[in-house]
Amino acid sequence: MSMTPVEFESRFSLGWSYSDDLEIGPGFTRTYVTTGYKPAHPEDLDVAVRINLYKWSFENLLDTYKSGHSNNPFFYKAGHNIIASRSVKGPKMDGIINELGDRVNSRDSGFLIHSFDGRPYLITYYYSNLLEWHLIDSVPLGQIIGPIRQQRVLFGASSVILC
Repeated sequence: MSMTPVEFESRFSLGWSYSDDLEIGPGFTRTYVTTGYKPAHPEDLDVAVRINLYKWSFENLLDTYKSGHSNNPFFYKAGHNIIASRSVKGPKMDGIINELGDRVNSRDSGFLIHSFDGRPYLITYYYSNLLEWHLIDSVPLGQIIGPIRQQRVLFGASSVILC
């Protein structure tokens, strides 16, 4: 697909940007040029390549990530719709975002423990410098601590048997 110089100028970016209006739906887009810089005249370019990563591909990625490791992963950036797995469970995303507060309006990454409906969750948040969005996840704390407790009981039982 060719672009006019005006279209090219309006879409030129050295980083990823999010748009609700790509060819087949919302997603991230980035334009690469062979020269590695924005030329004075778009017609001076040898090649310009635009890459679109659609929202549905991120939803597929989150579904895969969730299937083995996670409870509630989603991407968040203020002013945009949340990108989440298709089978969200656990605490509501708005509650998590409210609890994180200013942490997700900065470039911070980290974690915190917070209870939702009397059940403690480990909430992790990671800022992506490439996308300029946060990947946020929540996992029930019992799911993390459970295997440690089992190992402690197994170790205790083994110690009693071996003595």
